[in-house]
Amino acid sequence: MSLWTRLFGRSRVREIDAWRGQVERGATVSVTGVVEAEETFDCPLTQEICVAAAYRAHVPGFVQRAYGLHAGGAMNLVANATQAVDFFVRDPTGRARVVVDPGRELVELHVEMLQRYGFELQAQTQRLRPGDRVMVRGEVLESPRSSPMRAPDHDLLIRATHYESIGDVA
Repeated sequence: MSLWTRLFGRSRVREIDAWRGQVERGATVSVTGVVEAEETFDCPLTQEICVAAAYRAHVPGFVQRAYGLHAGGAMNLVANATQAVDFFVRDPTGRARVVVDPGRELVELHVEMLQRYGFELQAQTQRLRPGDRVMVRGEVLESPRSSPMRAPDHDLLIRATHYESIGDVA
């Protein structure tokens, strides 16, 4: 292991083209495909169904209220949370099950923020919906190699460390 890797925790990330039997447990991989949902939840702001949502809320500071500025900044960030459920990523070579940290219940958080800050609250969400193209990076938990008669519903099981939407599927 190089000094750079030990200092900054960088691991070698493999781009997976054909999942079946190509990766070992514990490897760090990057998978790109289309989100398929097993379960979903409603976004607290838009009421859209999604598998992951990132919530950020700001309130105007004293200077912003006094001078009528409407830009939110890091100084007045009052909430920053995520909520997610496990989902699948499919591409032409197979299907991966992605295990994510569930995070916090965003509907309860949004209600709490509204009660505390009222109409001054400026909230926004970024959502990952079924059908979106996504890039997932994470650790391989399982690469099942069983008979076709007992095959699981996925070709790869990944614990996500990072995921992001890269657009809608046309």
